[in-house]
Amino acid sequence: MRALPGISVIFIALALAACGGGSNSPTVVDGGTVVSPGVPDTTVALGATLSGTAATGAALAGAAVTVKCDGASATATTASNGSYSVTVTGGKLPCMIRVSTSTVDLYGIATGSGMNAATANVTPFTQLILAAAALTDPALLFQGFTATSLSADTLATATSSVASVLAASGIDISGASPLSTAFAVGDASDAKLDALQAKLAAATATLSDLVVAIKDGTTGLSTALLTPPAVSACPQFRSIAYRVAFNSGRRLLFTPDFSAGTATVTRSGVAVSGTVAISTTTGCQFTYTGSDGTVMTGVGNTEGILGLRDASRAIVGIGLPQQSFSVADAVGGWNTVEYIYDSSSAFYSSDYSTLQISAAGPITKTFCDNLATNCTVSDHVASLVADSTGALSLSGRLDSDYVGGEPVYAYKSPSGGKVLVVPMTNGGILVALPAGITETLPTVGATSSYFDLLTQPSGSGSASTLTRDTSVVTAVNTSTGAVTRDIPTKSVTGQVRFYNQPRPGMRYRERNSVQSGQIALAPNGTKLTVYGGAGAISSSGCPSTIERRPGRGPGSLSGVPALAPARPQA
Repeated sequence: MRALPGISVIFIALALAACGGGSNSPTVVDGGTVVSPGVPDTTVALGATLSGTAATGAALAGAAVTVKCDGASATATTASNGSYSVTVTGGKLPCMIRVSTSTVDLYGIATGSGMNAATANVTPFTQLILAAAALTDPALLFQGFTATSLSADTLATATSSVASVLAASGIDISGASPLSTAFAVGDASDAKLDALQAKLAAATATLSDLVVAIKDGTTGLSTALLTPPAVSACPQFRSIAYRVAFNSGRRLLFTPDFSAGTATVTRSGVAVSGTVAISTTTGCQFTYTGSDGTVMTGVGNTEGILGLRDASRAIVGIGLPQQSFSVADAVGGWNTVEYIYDSSSAFYSSDYSTLQISAAGPITKTFCDNLATNCTVSDHVASLVADSTGALSLSGRLDSDYVGGEPVYAYKSPSGGKVLVVPMTNGGILVALPAGITETLPTVGATSSYFDLLTQPSGSGSASTLTRDTSVVTAVNTSTGAVTRDIPTKSVTGQVRFYNQPRPGMRYRERNSVQSGQIALAPNGTKLTVYGGAGAISSSGCPSTIERRPGRGPGSLSGVPALAPARPQA
């Protein structure tokens, strides 16, 4: 593809002939409807005419084409070579195009104005450019597309940004615009699409993964998704920067280079070098050894989230790939679990809190009991603010247990899930997952391998643990949401949790004579389960976390037991 700076759009004038009436010239009225003098009932409708090629390298043949323009929409079908042509009657540029098959939805765009003709390709390149320009999923952009959704300048900047990411992996799309320069399947431009598919396959990544990284501005991750992983058995280990928060309130930036076997830990502006070694016996596990003597064991899950254990300090933490995150990305409802001692029953049990983040930034925190029947609004109202680097922090404090002003670490996973992590200055971390997202029930016989990473109080203080466990689903009741599972590694049988209770995306475990009640958060999208103040990740890896909630009742702990019944500490 030969490059033209910015976006190139072709305009073609439409020649119109009068419909009867001798030599009278047609009169154009109402933005494009041609009315012939002397024949008032005869009209010829005009519109934008779009054409282009839809391909992923291979042509998208027989695919459904939907075009949405300013004022109208139209549909068509691609030819065997992926080409399409459609006139949108009454529609004006700009237009957005969706091409759909049974396995893929791709999007393109035609800029300009008026009822003109334009070339608009639909490829993985156009998908990435739209994600970078709109900072959202192109599917969402298409749903609400209007004439003012994207400017030509924004698209030009996005094209340059995507070109830089691809160039780092050896794919050169500089030259002709991927959006609007005509090409054919099998030519040199199409070969670059084949190269992109090959890069993603070698990196065990998908176009959807790359779209998420691009729209979230995660340059390091975007580049990593186009290079083979340093650890073929654990492709989620990427050589990028991770923001880490520990349950003690300790926070740091962890930057590993898994290929070189090195890593840097930066805390309070001081960088310490070290080595990182992948376990040869346990999949998706590594050990960091710092030049200052710090030793941390790390694990990772398939959504790119890390869990870390520093045994010398008896602390565990969660690591999120460093991303740019806006307040707008966090707007909405979030859930976080609490772990409270009930003095009347001498039992610990879970309740939870909701965080409602407004578009202007203020956060309302509401405490709810474990059945969600008794909720109390916090007297404190903090605000979420962002700086120029895309980092977030609290202005003020959420409740009396917070010092205030804590940073807020945020992450959007490749599958679109979100997580917020707040390392509390006075110790502990708050982990929040989006509210209202229903968790999918597993099937009988489903097996999950995961790491359980948590801190438990002991007679001599706290002890952090990291164990790899496996659970097997033995029964599922789709009417009640009850899921029964065995955990052989913990000698647990018949454990029952009610999915999507008391709210969507939550799991509820009833209290009995041998275990405390518990609420777990597990909405789809992060492979992260946060329970009783601690968290775990199913599938191939898992970080988990502890939340400190002093002051909510007598005997509140700074650490949380996971499955065993809890008792007050002396």
